[in-house]
Amino acid sequence: MITYDELRKIAALAKLSLDGEDMAALAADVGEIIEFAEAVAGADIPDAESVGTGETYPLREDVPGLSAPRDDILRNAAQSSGGYFVAGKTGRRLT
Repeated sequence: MITYDELRKIAALAKLSLDGEDMAALAADVGEIIEFAEAVAGADIPDAESVGTGETYPLREDVPGLSAPRDDILRNAAQSSGGYFVAGKTGRRLT
């Protein structure tokens, strides 16, 4: 289980503002995630040594193809400039 102090540190790093109710809900969610990760880490996987043996698998050839016209692509953009999409600093909608 994660402590509220650890959760406050994580929230500060993620720039989240949490109140008591949010903190309890997030603590429960993070606790479940940690329990799941521990269960996965402890799983007995037969023949696990064969993973990462250097085997390679064939990939398809990377062949360039035609693209859609730029005007068609930018038609639904909220804002564009000079043939490029314009987005807010953190992905926020521009006004």
